[in-house]
Amino acid sequence: MKLIMRWLITAVSLYVAVLIVPGISVDGTAWVAFTIMALVLGLVNALVRPVLKLLSCGVIILTLGLFVFVINAATFMLASWIAQNWLNVGILRLRLPRCPAWLNCCQCRLRHPFCHSD
Repeated sequence: MKLIMRWLITAVSLYVAVLIVPGISVDGTAWVAFTIMALVLGLVNALVRPVLKLLSCGVIILTLGLFVFVINAATFMLASWIAQNWLNVGILRLRLPRCPAWLNCCQCRLRHPFCHSD
């Protein structure tokens, strides 16, 4: 149940990010694109992001954590590339640094009521 809620929250966060951030458009059928992109983004965040954080641990410490924004942008680019080239749906991004930041903000706000520990 928690996995489905996180997947839906990521899809809604992508939708909100497309509405808020200028220059981002959806390629393909809208809700199909959002759900598939949320699934791909979740897989990339689960598999690739920890490896990137481990490899760039020194840079993250040196920049006091600001390099994590670069990792977020890279994972968003990779997920968008996978969704566009392999699945023919995805999010076209023109202003790359803004979208992962808005996506993280939306996800944190939407997950807060559902992801409390009991």
